[in-house]
Amino acid sequence: MKTSTRRAVAHIAGSLISGHTTAMIYDYQDKRHVNMSGDVKTGGVAVSDYERRCHITGSGGSLYHHGNRAHITLQLDGAS
Repeated sequence: MKTSTRRAVAHIAGSLISGHTTAMIYDYQDKRHVNMSGDVKTGGVAVSDYERRCHITGSGGSLYHHGNRAHITLQLDGAS
């Protein structure tokens, strides 16, 4: 998985689980913050990846990373 895709998935999954969307995410692998924000709800996702200058959109568990031209399937399991 590309680094930018991994970051987007982490940002979206974290936002869905916590119910809060932040303006940036910390990438422990690269040891730095990355700006990423937008609307993350169970029914729809519209996130901007400012570093890649692209969007990640979708609904449910089906997302599309426009910068990488890649489909992402996201499935969150477990009780909140």
